[in-house]
Amino acid sequence: MKKIIFIVAFFTTLCVQYSYAQTANKKDSIKVWGNCGMCKEKIEKAAKQAGAVNALWNEDNGQLKVSYQAKKTSLIKIQQAIAKVGYDTQDFTASDAAYNKLHGCCQYTRKAETTTTIAKEEVPAIDVKEEVKPETGVAPVQVSPFSALLTEYLNIKNALVNSNAATAAAKASGFVKVVSDIDIKNLSEEGHNAFMPLQEKLASDAKQISASEDLAKQREHFATLSGNFYKLAKAVKLSTQPIYQQYCPMKKTYWLSGEAVIKNPYYGNQMLTCGKVTETL
Repeated sequence: MKKIIFIVAFFTTLCVQYSYAQTANKKDSIKVWGNCGMCKEKIEKAAKQAGAVNALWNEDNGQLKVSYQAKKTSLIKIQQAIAKVGYDTQDFTASDAAYNKLHGCCQYTRKAETTTTIAKEEVPAIDVKEEVKPETGVAPVQVSPFSALLTEYLNIKNALVNSNAATAAAKASGFVKVVSDIDIKNLSEEGHNAFMPLQEKLASDAKQISASEDLAKQREHFATLSGNFYKLAKAVKLSTQPIYQQYCPMKKTYWLSGEAVIKNPYYGNQMLTCGKVTETL
């Protein structure tokens, strides 16, 4: 009798353990390509619709942490659902049609390799409420007479990211002083040839920003300033650290940054992470 009771108890325990294994949540982390807060919303929504109990995508490193019940879904099904709405994952590549339907702000740089190819709902912009900290990515080492000019440019950019017109005007005045004080005679031949045709244009662009406290106008002139400053950055080395050219698909214009993370100066908190890196200088 005791033997029978033991056997029954043993199999009952096995059944309970098996049942728990079937219902316990599995946890995984997968790489998903994307750009911004709007991407985050769509990626997490797609994962949950595919059966994920929880989904959290990190836009800084592209890692999506998911938990799910293996009995109800799988990592493959979750990735297929994400690829279907336009986002490449570590094992699946979204179709060009799905990718092209993404909002311009969300059209990230595609992953290099192509695996299995597996497509978009319009999502409103997310109003990110935060004060953006100034960049610290640009090294203070004076690699050229233009290093200080880069610092002043980034100061203007940061002020516009924070939608602070008064600070933008003040920083633009600092840019004007630095660009005007650069003595062409002391530059190398390369620096002289690159800077001479741009000095007056750069000063004029910055003066337009410093003369106004209208954010819309400041951002308009900042786009022109960025275009001219890019020409200088392409011709001479401004920093020991990388400089990133970034693109705003909504404004269809560019800016430069000392960090790869997108902080859009043309929209600030309205669409802070809208944009993508297009070139590293």
